[in-house]
Amino acid sequence: KEITNTEREDAIARVIDAFKLNPLQILGLTTEELTPDHIKKQYRRVSLLVHPDRVPERLKENSQKAFGKLAQANKDLSNEEFRQQLQVKIQEARRRVRRNRSRELRSQREHNPNPAKKQKTGDGSAIDNELEETEVSSLSNADIEEETMKELREIFIDEAWKKRIYERAAQKLETQGQKDKERRKALREIQKEAQKEWEEGRDTRVNSWRDWQTG
Repeated sequence: KEITNTEREDAIARVIDAFKLNPLQILGLTTEELTPDHIKKQYRRVSLLVHPDRVPERLKENSQKAFGKLAQANKDLSNEEFRQQLQVKIQEARRRVRRNRSRELRSQREHNPNPAKKQKTGDGSAIDNELEETEVSSLSNADIEEETMKELREIFIDEAWKKRIYERAAQKLETQGQKDKERRKALREIQKEAQKEWEEGRDTRVNSWRDWQTG
């Protein structure tokens, strides 16, 4: 099937609009497709859509932006260590989603209690907890994919902010260290000049001392 310019334009726009910190979103992969095979196939498929050599002139500028962004995402995901770190983030995002779902279910039951169940089981809290765990644990990763991507976005943003803060702190320390280095150098120069002055004035001091003693 021949790819239309409309399809290329849509693909370019999708890549450009994708959250820049999430390479999965840039390539158009789900959190369950974090494998070398999926990454390789998807990169090839999308690159054929957005490659600057394959688009009309009016799309050249945006296609270059999209292809550069796509290439970087593919480079990141092709790195095994990066994928392992990303998998940890995905697991954390899923954990947060299931925790939020559990809280929502608990809140709903607190506001809409079942009188019949309470009459049979006391306060009903034990069964409520079991139902929450069952309902949440029965959710597949695909069921919570959209929410997982949202949580993953927050994790990426938090990580980027932490990195920025650490880099600023490191830069500040480096600057401070440079100032300290310059101060130490200046102090050494002063001490060196003082020592030179002391040595050069030795004869003057000796004569002055002798004159003072005989005076």
